[in-house]
Amino acid sequence: MSSQAEEIGKSIIDKLFGTLKLQYPTFLNGQPEIETKRIWFAHLQSYRIEHIEAAALLAPERFPRFAPTIGEFKKLLAEINTPKPGTAIEMSNFCSQCRADRRSQRHVDVCLK
Repeated sequence: MSSQAEEIGKSIIDKLFGTLKLQYPTFLNGQPEIETKRIWFAHLQSYRIEHIEAAALLAPERFPRFAPTIGEFKKLLAEINTPKPGTAIEMSNFCSQCRADRRSQRHVDVCLK
């Protein structure tokens, strides 16, 4: 991971911890913050920033009494990242009209002529 990407990742963890501290006054409860942030960063660095932010906003709804553990937070991220039944999935290489690959001759013949 590049140092710039790592800095962005660390800043999102800082933002996440700030949000969790506001939502849950007992978050961290005497645990060393720097070491805890490192662990969370290691677990969350492969997730998209938008998903982490969305999960942080949903956490109080799903976990009203206590802050989620890293495992619970990752499970919440997985739920956010999973398309709901009946929702369209964006498939950038496929045309929604002819359902063919946009680079195919079929797409050219059906949609572009």
